[in-house]
Amino acid sequence: MPSPQFADVTAAVEDVLSLSFPRCCICDTGWYDAIEEGDADGQSTRKRKRNRCRPSHDVLLPMPACQCATKLVLPSSVPRNIYSEKECSDPTSTLSQIKTLSFPNLMICKICLEHRIKASDEVTVHDYRQEHIPNGQQNVKFTVEPDCVQCKRKFMGRVLDRLLASNGESCKPRPSGKGKTNVNWSDAIKSTIDVVGWVKRENRRDRRNRRRKDRTDSTTALENNEQRKTLWETHNCDGNGSSDDCYSCSSDESSDDEMDTRRKEPHRVESASGELAQYLAEKDPKFKQALEDEEFAKKLAEEEEKERRKALEATAKKDHEMAMKLQADFEKNSKKVASKIEPRKTRQRSPIVEAMKKASAMNERSPTPTSTGRKVTQQTSSTSKTPISKGIGVMREKKIDAASSAKKSQDVAKKTNTTQETNEEEDDDDDDDDTSVKVREIVNMGFTADSARRCLKDSDGDVEVAVSMLLSEASEGVSGSPNRKAVERSETVRIMFTGFVATRQHMQMIDTIGAEIVESIEEAHTATHIIVTDGATKFRRTPKLMVCICKSPNIIKLEWLEQSAKEQRVLDTAPYLLVGDKEAEKHYSFSMKETIQNGIQVRETTGGVLGGLYVYICSGVAGNRAPSTKELNLIIEAAGGKVLSSLATCKLLDPAKTIVLTSDPSTPSQLREPGVRNILKLGGKTMKTSWLFHVIITQCINPVIELD
Repeated sequence: MPSPQFADVTAAVEDVLSLSFPRCCICDTGWYDAIEEGDADGQSTRKRKRNRCRPSHDVLLPMPACQCATKLVLPSSVPRNIYSEKECSDPTSTLSQIKTLSFPNLMICKICLEHRIKASDEVTVHDYRQEHIPNGQQNVKFTVEPDCVQCKRKFMGRVLDRLLASNGESCKPRPSGKGKTNVNWSDAIKSTIDVVGWVKRENRRDRRNRRRKDRTDSTTALENNEQRKTLWETHNCDGNGSSDDCYSCSSDESSDDEMDTRRKEPHRVESASGELAQYLAEKDPKFKQALEDEEFAKKLAEEEEKERRKALEATAKKDHEMAMKLQADFEKNSKKVASKIEPRKTRQRSPIVEAMKKASAMNERSPTPTSTGRKVTQQTSSTSKTPISKGIGVMREKKIDAASSAKKSQDVAKKTNTTQETNEEEDDDDDDDDTSVKVREIVNMGFTADSARRCLKDSDGDVEVAVSMLLSEASEGVSGSPNRKAVERSETVRIMFTGFVATRQHMQMIDTIGAEIVESIEEAHTATHIIVTDGATKFRRTPKLMVCICKSPNIIKLEWLEQSAKEQRVLDTAPYLLVGDKEAEKHYSFSMKETIQNGIQVRETTGGVLGGLYVYICSGVAGNRAPSTKELNLIIEAAGGKVLSSLATCKLLDPAKTIVLTSDPSTPSQLREPGVRNILKLGGKTMKTSWLFHVIITQCINPVIELD
């Protein structure tokens, strides 16, 4: 427990350190002038407390005595060493000699005193009407008595006038009694200013010495901070001494202000790259271990990525070798089969081998027709295999069925000759021409009438050659296969509405003519008739329309369905084709008449406007002024194109037939995707979605991409 003498010294020190610079109780103006400066807009700036001349301490006058108190320093107790410019060696001893005294007065500046006196002199006149006075009371004068700003004690106006006239002498406190001494108010204020300024000056010197010592001291231990605290830090003496809003320097020299300003500037040293991490690693073992773990994880990730790439390259190489081997075997077997079949005239089109090359890189759809009453529903099953694996599977199946197809073609040819001779002998007087007879013969074998007419036309009426061509196309999956249900399905009228919603009345019309309704975009490629407007709605380039326009030339109006329902039969679509819609053709920059003609031509030659082409859709294309990924895939496949899920196997493709589809406008990140730069260097092309939509709506590729 500290001794009573030590406790008294501590209390005296704390009493002195709690002092602040004298200031006015109303405007908080201290013992310096409140300088107002105007800016360019005429508005006053905030009061500056630096680099100004300090006025006399006599501007602060004592208010009349009240319940409030002001603590000041007794002039007689101020040691002489506080006026020295040298650093004090024992500040505690100096502070213990200083004594304070509480005066029962508040400080007020002359300006505020004049304002309060002026406010008390103002008179307010009111008129009152009271019941006990007949005509009321007029010209009643009221005055405002000044009071204390803290305890609200009333002061008389003449007392304040006398205080201002005597410059504070009339209200200066005069303590008396036992142990009391007469203390001059002005001297006490000056002593308080000197003591507070000395405390601030010593605090500033102590901080400067501490900084110098910290620069030379290399120890960084934090446990000694409590022991190293000085007197000023113990009593919470910050840079502003004992008052936050008082003047920050105690001397009259302007150099003190400049030094204090420079001292408050931040001291920063920029560290080099990696220097901080290295420093923390040396100081903290856990941080060092975390850095090592991070580097080790990066190395493992790089090694795994290399192994994954090597495995992908080895798999792609193995698939390529297998595909080439199977292709060579297929070509060899195809030559043997072709030598057994000797058609007199072949169709002028790409050989079967070239068709198999295309089939090896295309997605196959295996339609499974299921009959439900009068309507037929197609269930399409698609696989998620890569183009190479699909090509290998197709060639394996073709290799196994090659010999059986050749034998079947010979039997069918013999059967055709026998049937033709029998029909010619029995139907000599029949009115049907020779072509109709041949068509019926081929239809009886299980092929469609349209395919029979087309192949008879290409073979100049030779049934044997036509059947051989149909069998070849059946093995390739190009034409209709000899399946009775598939033939019935191909001849069924399938109607799709796009651009407007079909009503119940429209559904009844479809039932009347014995047609089917196609609603989902997945089955849009099976539609035979596409109704795009009802007369009130405008033509719209919808995803369903872009799928259907690649498969059918019957882009018609609703009037066709209405007239067909009236006559209860399927009418010809030629009078009802949507041609001549100048507004739609101008908006989408196309001609419907040319689109229908181009579509018929490209479907007969290449199987679609994108036949033989590979399309890779970059990320960020779907939904960016374009349909979804699913709808884009359906549009490209309906046009005869092959959608690539990645460009990892770009070495196995023909770059000249590969298109990289980007958004409109394209982004740099799309061109930096894996495989895009390689395919472009090898001759591939980048096209925007606007180009794809224009190709679909016109059924013509511009610029022209050369195909085999």
